[in-house]
Amino acid sequence: MKKYTFYGIADCHGIESLIPWEKSQRNLWIEDSHPEVPMGILLMRANANRQRHTVLYKIAITENQYLKISKLIEEGKHKEALLYIKKNVDDISIEHGREKSWRMIPNDDLDPWG
Repeated sequence: MKKYTFYGIADCHGIESLIPWEKSQRNLWIEDSHPEVPMGILLMRANANRQRHTVLYKIAITENQYLKISKLIEEGKHKEALLYIKKNVDDISIEHGREKSWRMIPNDDLDPWG
């Protein structure tokens, strides 16, 4: 079954973004970027929101999984989208050093501003 690669940000409130990964991007955690959303912007956003356990992630998913996750995000069900990914996606990479945060999210109680 063909898989497609996506990346984005997840935090204590769930999945914030799901962006197509370009084949020309070799390393999610260095300087490569999606033409529309520079990786540097996502890194800055993740680092600026560490109090919410923000994590950059990369996943390889089937078309059906993409449709399910996208629908959940569009419906505002960000926590459910993250829980679906964690339960159903085998190929997940997360930013080095953020493994503990990944295990803790989603959890609204982790947001110090509620």
